[in-house]
Amino acid sequence: MWFFNRFSKDELEIVEVQNLDLLKQDVAIDLEESFKFPEKFVSLEELDVMLEGTLKKYGA
Repeated sequence: MWFFNRFSKDELEIVEVQNLDLLKQDVAIDLEESFKFPEKFVSLEELDVMLEGTLKKYGA
């Protein structure tokens, strides 16, 4: 439970799961897909650097 203390009430949502095994399969598939195409994702820090570079390049 200590893990959930890291989040505010606005960041968490409790949902009812009718079929936990199906949900686990869906999450596993999503995770596998995310590893296949890592170039689609950037961290917030990387995004900030990219945006700052774009702003400097175009004088904004």
